[in-house]
Amino acid sequence: MSTVDTRVALWVDIAAEMLSAPLTEFPVEVIGRGLIDSFEADYAAISWRHVDGRSGLRSVTRPGAAHGGHSAPDATALAVTAVTSPLLDHHPLVRWFIATDSGAPQSMRRVPEAVRSDRSADAIDLLHLIGSDQELSIPLHLQGVSHHVVVVGRAGSADFSNDDMAVARRLQPLLLAVHRQVHVLGLALPGVRPPGSALLGAGAGAGAGAGAAAGLPESRPSDLGLSGRELAVLQLLASGRTAGAIGWALGCSGRTVQKHLEHVYRKLGVRDRVNAVRVGREAGLIRMSAPPSGPEASGPRALLRP
Repeated sequence: MSTVDTRVALWVDIAAEMLSAPLTEFPVEVIGRGLIDSFEADYAAISWRHVDGRSGLRSVTRPGAAHGGHSAPDATALAVTAVTSPLLDHHPLVRWFIATDSGAPQSMRRVPEAVRSDRSADAIDLLHLIGSDQELSIPLHLQGVSHHVVVVGRAGSADFSNDDMAVARRLQPLLLAVHRQVHVLGLALPGVRPPGSALLGAGAGAGAGAGAAAGLPESRPSDLGLSGRELAVLQLLASGRTAGAIGWALGCSGRTVQKHLEHVYRKLGVRDRVNAVRVGREAGLIRMSAPPSGPEASGPRALLRP
């Protein structure tokens, strides 16, 4: 097994557990720690900007990282200042994704000078100030200036290697599947915050403490025994989508969706979608109205398909 295969294999069980859990918020802590280990990074973060201009960042840092001489909280505060300021538009990676319309992972060192602006050097200097000389970004959602991206960073002059880039490309579908499912369940189960999860889009800093052995919440009695994946399928089923459309939204095949539906029907004691939706609504597992439009409904550019 190649080095890339070995590194990616470590994520299979992690991803499977995240998809089984009823997560309604992106598990920054669990994913961040895994990315720091996988890429020997000093920090990992999810950074976002919405179409209305709101932006933010949540990060996890490696214990003992220098952070350019700053404490981890101070370095995080500086990073948040950067992503919430006009300087974000000059970050080489932001300019790369907007200019190329590419959803593939990219490292900052690989962005050509022609794509950078006259203020990109200022953005790079700020990153150097907090000990993040090299950054690798894995997009989860891109639509114009709006984005959700996972970022790993580390100090030093060495760019992320070709193997690192290959690992990032292999991890992207797994992270994207979690991101899509969290979005769906966040709409289906409003107000539910599983212990050990970290809030996406409302603040900055390290993720919340991990729960249980893997930092993920256990199933709640009200889930009626459904896994996180099955809950997401049920919610999308209630919106009237076909198996193929549900697969598109969750990043899996229509055939896989059919298998999930078989499990849903069995656990709910029903035989068809109408009764599955009825039982799900009676149990409070489904929104009474269809999910509003969002990344999952915005087309192939906005929703990066693995």
